[in-house]
Amino acid sequence: MGITEVTGVIAVVVSVLYLGLQIRDNTKVLRSQAHYNALSLAQRPMEMMIENESLANVVNRSYADADAVSADEWARFGNYAFIGFNAWEYLYYQHRDKAIPKELWVGADRGGSFSRVERYGRAGPRCQGLSALPLLGRQ
Repeated sequence: MGITEVTGVIAVVVSVLYLGLQIRDNTKVLRSQAHYNALSLAQRPMEMMIENESLANVVNRSYADADAVSADEWARFGNYAFIGFNAWEYLYYQHRDKAIPKELWVGADRGGSFSRVERYGRAGPRCQGLSALPLLGRQ
């Protein structure tokens, strides 16, 4: 084997090692971005309640007695809950793919607004459609 062939083999090995490092670094960046996205989505319903007193009123009254709110208020609450379900779903899939820390998933799945919507979804006939989503794929 000549010097040219040895140099070529060394260059290929160095390139493969460098590629491995790049992939590892890219994976870290993607996990970090997934974590940030999960936090942003999970916090959005809370931010909406803080920023909008009228929405907070509708959401709290809807949780207390779904039949006591108007159709427009119920639609508003439904959209709020849908945002929460979408965030829960994103966290679920990111957890399943091991893209976010387990603690973030456990916190989102067991507490906060997600579990409140789930508990409420089982409470009354107006909410029966809300009860199924948080149970899908629970692990």
